Amino acid sequence: LTKYVVDPNKDHPPVYNTKRSSNFNPSIFIGTQALLEHVTATMHKNAQYISKNEKFYLSPALKFHVQTILGTTAQRRHERYEYNAELQICFGLSTAHFYLSKAKNFEETLQLNHNYNLQSESKVLSNLEKKEQQTSSYQRLSRESKTIYQTTVLDISVNGYRIKWSGEAPKNLRTGEYILVKETLHGQWRGGVIRWIKQSTEKSLELGLEILS
Repeated sequence: LTKYVVDPNKDHPPVYNTKRSSNFNPSIFIGTQALLEHVTATMHKNAQYISKNEKFYLSPALKFHVQTILGTTAQRRHERYEYNAELQICFGLSTAHFYLSKAKNFEETLQLNHNYNLQSESKVLSNLEKKEQQTSSYQRLSRESKTIYQTTVLDISVNGYRIKWSGEAPKNLRTGEYILVKETLHGQWRGGVIRWIKQSTEKSLELGLEILS
């Protein structure tokens, strides 16, 4: 039994043969069992490689990835559904704290309230000056990280989104990054994580987002 099937008359990626719909008429069948068995065999002590290039480039991480993707447990737990919406997204725990705490920096939250009652005038002025310098430093450092980006939702599942990213990617757009997302201007922020990224076209990416809260 082939694992994936393709219907060339539809603009869809390969789908699981066991989960295809009744209106899906495949003419291309993709069997992956032989590839999976070969990659698994290369993990044994006396592995037989097809070529020197295969031995060099087939790293342990890549072997694990192939086993995860092509193994029997790789099928999605939740179906995707077409969904048209704009999604706002920002990156990182510090940025998440900033928006969830109503525009307060994480460092500011950690600061203890100073008790100036028993301090000399010069010490009070010195502490106030330091606090102003710290506040200015927070603002300078966090301007880029606080940016909210607009993206397009391609489809949705019960625990996440697949979105399209157009334009330049920020430095913290990477798998495993903590994110906040919301669909509307007045909606609530929801926490999540970037699970995967792939190149869609020359100037756009597709991202898989898992919503955690």
